[in-house]
Amino acid sequence: MSFAAATTARKVSEGRYLHQIPDGWQQGPGAFGGLVLGLLTRCALDFENDATRPFRAVSGAVLSPVTVGEAEITARLLRRGSGLSAVNVQLAQNGKLAATADVVLARSRVSDGDWQTLDAPKLSHWDQVEVLPMGPPFAPVFTPHFEYRAMPPLPLAGVPQREAHGWVRARAPGGPCDVPLVVGLADAWWPAPYSAFTEPRPMSTVAFSLQLFLDPSTLDATQPLMYRASNPLAAGGYTLELRELWTADGRAVAQNQQTFVMIK
Repeated sequence: MSFAAATTARKVSEGRYLHQIPDGWQQGPGAFGGLVLGLLTRCALDFENDATRPFRAVSGAVLSPVTVGEAEITARLLRRGSGLSAVNVQLAQNGKLAATADVVLARSRVSDGDWQTLDAPKLSHWDQVEVLPMGPPFAPVFTPHFEYRAMPPLPLAGVPQREAHGWVRARAPGGPCDVPLVVGLADAWWPAPYSAFTEPRPMSTVAFSLQLFLDPSTLDATQPLMYRASNPLAAGGYTLELRELWTADGRAVAQNQQTFVMIK
């Protein structure tokens, strides 16, 4: 199944969608967060379908495992101003809330408001980096849907740096590059602290925020994006992860902040 198909719900009425969460996309007992939040984002874009108000940001949380089977998704408008729309989307299974996302869609404001002071990653070109085999039992069930070209440090290296670098793309995007795919790619990589571990340690996303800086329709979904992540802080079993996606020519695509919980 393509990523697009896995994140496209059936609209049954205004603001109400149904979707069969597919098998084969799990991370632990539930679907991986990139699929869940990509699904909610796609519903928000369908609900507030205004080409003059492109996607800007999403902030969400996966509150419980989103399991294989039927899910009901509801979208509601929080506010529609002169230039900005805020949409809340919620996913429920068996009558219980499992995930939620707030999506901001807004028109462009000023012509002189662009800058980039953050340096792009300096990586070997993707075609010079070997594909890292990913899949069970070493990696989550969903990982074969993506191609990882990882550079050191690799998972379980036991090094001081809690970082991750490489290239990532969907093996079957299912269509042109779009916002839900960017959300999925940002979440597809393993947590950066894995480079400091020497044995597997389960971690799960509990909070997710992503800002988009480039129109994804200008990208080729078959071409990998550069990925960079760091995990600078942890306390009480919760960690802060900072993730970035970049084009091969050094343009920032998105920045993602996540809160992970260390399960044990």
